[in-house]
Amino acid sequence: MGGGDVKLLALVGALKGAWFVFAASVYMALIGGVIALAIILFKDGIRERMRFIGYILFCLRFRFKPDLRGHWTGGATHMVLRSRAALHFVCV
Repeated sequence: MGGGDVKLLALVGALKGAWFVFAASVYMALIGGVIALAIILFKDGIRERMRFIGYILFCLRFRFKPDLRGHWTGGATHMVLRSRAALHFVCV
């Protein structure tokens, strides 16, 4: 929830009461989760995404550190490592 949502719920809470705001925020979270799940499921590459989720769950279950570099993150980890190396080179 962003700042606008909180302000809107504060206004609704002033008008309708705290219980109504609590129920509305629970429904908002549930509906938002369903929408997010639908977006994940109906996007391209569902098979790869499910394999990745299985890999992460396997690593969590057996306490392995998952390798998140490369394909799964779009190379973002490599960019962070390169920028740290460049910063270290500049500062030294």
